[in-house]
Amino acid sequence: TGFVANVADTVGLGSYAVVLALQRVWALFDDAVLPGTLVTHGALPVALEALVFLQNVDVDALTLVALTACSIGGGALGGRVMSRVPPPAIRRIMLVAYAAMALLLVASLLQLVPVGGALLALRGASLGAACVGMFAIGALSTAGGGGGGGGGRRRRRRRRAHSSR
Repeated sequence: TGFVANVADTVGLGSYAVVLALQRVWALFDDAVLPGTLVTHGALPVALEALVFLQNVDVDALTLVALTACSIGGGALGGRVMSRVPPPAIRRIMLVAYAAMALLLVASLLQLVPVGGALLALRGASLGAACVGMFAIGALSTAGGGGGGGGGRRRRRRRRAHSSR
């Protein structure tokens, strides 16, 4: 599923959506492992995709490293925070994030916000703003990818604790 999902992601259809659809149709894995699966399903295809893109796009090294580090940092912090957030709150966070994404998509289709471009390097305030954005994206990705399992793990631990008494 990772390959299919990441090909779809490359052409604009989110990979999480593809994995969720395939899971609903074929029940490939237990829903309890869904959050971690969404994050890890495409690790190898994404690495290959990154290598292909980096061979074809000459991105500035400082920009690439800074934005990657900010995204990883956001994901690490977001994972710690989201693992403690109850599932209903995570669903609300996801709803707000998806609504914001839909608004940005509509705004770009109506040409109200710029899309695309050829900028390959960022410096100064632009790099700082991009780092803040990538940190936020990294953190928010754990709401859809890594946060939903936190409540489930806590419940399983409690059940085991009760069953051992």
